[in-house]
Amino acid sequence: MILSFPEVCDALTASMGQILGKDVVFDGPPVRDVGTSGLAIGATREDDTSSFAAQAADLAGGISESLTITCLAWSGSGDTVFKPARDQVRAIVAAVSVQLQADPTLGGAVDTSDITGGTWTQEQTGEGALVTCEFRIATRQF
Repeated sequence: MILSFPEVCDALTASMGQILGKDVVFDGPPVRDVGTSGLAIGATREDDTSSFAAQAADLAGGISESLTITCLAWSGSGDTVFKPARDQVRAIVAAVSVQLQADPTLGGAVDTSDITGGTWTQEQTGEGALVTCEFRIATRQF
C-alpha cells in the first residue's frame, strides 16, 4: 500500500493538534505568517516532505510499507536571544515524542511510529532570532 502518506499526515495532524492545540499545528506548510511558534506536519524548509519504501513482501501481495514524514517546528520573536525560542521548539518536539510514545499507531493509521532524527538551525532574521527543528517521523505498516 503505497498511498498511506495522506492518512498518516491526517493522523499526525489530528493527534498533535490535540496535545499542542489546533491553532499551532498545521497540515503542511502554512500559507502565511502564523505566529511565533508552531508545528507543520509534512513540511520542510529544504528536504523532502515525505519518503516511502515498499518492502519485499509488498511485491508478493503484502501491505508492508515504511513511510517517513518530515515535520518542522519553529519559534521566533522580535528579540535576538535564542534560548527562549530554542526552549519553545524543544517543548514542541518533546510533546510530539511523548504523544508518539503514548500512541505509536496514530489511532490505528500505522502499526508503529517514532522520531528517527532531525536537524536544528538558529538564525538571526530581520525580525529577530528564529530557531527551527526539522525532524523525521518514521512509520511502519505491516
